[in-house]
Amino acid sequence: MTQEGKTVTLASTTVFMYGLVSYLQFNQVIFPFPLNEIIFLIASVLFARIHFKNSPKTISLIIALGLLNVLSYEFYWNIFLSNDNMISFSKSSATDIFKLFYYIGLIAWIISTFNEIEINFRKYFSLLPITLLLTGSIFSEELTPFYSQIIILLSISFVFIFVFSKLKQFPIHYLWILLFILELTKVWSLASLR
Repeated sequence: MTQEGKTVTLASTTVFMYGLVSYLQFNQVIFPFPLNEIIFLIASVLFARIHFKNSPKTISLIIALGLLNVLSYEFYWNIFLSNDNMISFSKSSATDIFKLFYYIGLIAWIISTFNEIEINFRKYFSLLPITLLLTGSIFSEELTPFYSQIIILLSISFVFIFVFSKLKQFPIHYLWILLFILELTKVWSLASLR
């Protein structure tokens, strides 16, 4: 197994073990989806050690995505800010701006991924996951978080299916598999809490 595969397997196993423990304790599988962003960021940094020389732009984009996603959740800001600062921070739109840049970066990563494939007509398939991602993120206020996450998961699923056969040529695409697994566990947990 490649080092990328081992990293994704270790991260996925950690998430699934947490789900198994929650099932044994509470008879309900709940994954640690508030930690998904940190898991993805750590995996991105590990991938950077391997692939930065060959793909510096792509790796920089992925690390920026991981960081923007972490910064877009108040859960993480609460660790560093005092209660008074957190109240004023919650009233600001900082997390929304970080989330907006995360989605823009995710679209750039989708385009970059599809552009790596040399067959021209396949590049146009990137419009489907981009459209689904935009739909899930723009209508997140009108939809419940669960349905919004399902649409975003469909977007990532499409990329996951597309890159799955290209893993040997492009091992950096293992990060799409990890993102798919993390988004799937988030949707699963949101469905369990409904």
